[in-house]
Amino acid sequence: MDTTTIEGPGGRLQLLYSLPSPSATATTTTKPPILFVHGTMCSARDYAFFLPYLASRGFPAYALSVRGHGGSQEQSFLVKMLFTTADSWAQDIAAALSYVAARHPDADRPPVLGGHSLGGGRVASRA
Repeated sequence: MDTTTIEGPGGRLQLLYSLPSPSATATTTTKPPILFVHGTMCSARDYAFFLPYLASRGFPAYALSVRGHGGSQEQSFLVKMLFTTADSWAQDIAAALSYVAARHPDADRPPVLGGHSLGGGRVASRA
């Protein structure tokens, strides 16, 4: 599992990821990438066990830490609790989704989104 950061509208965003190995896919995979979004007070680390498992089955797998969570741009507790909005989560998810889609132009489908708790609600609102 690896880590990268991307620039989001509210600052630096952390993405954890695992990519299929050549032995798992025989060629470049066309399976869609999967992007997970955590819940409140959690982080991308919640998906640390899932990412390598999915990659071993040929799926590029990513997990996002939205602003103020995990290794993403720090925010004070007050800002995180009072001023982080559903819209700011949606902006961070959109930035990560654009990054993931651009890294996998040969995928046969757009990225698959998954989430739990507030992350699940934000993902569902994109449907």
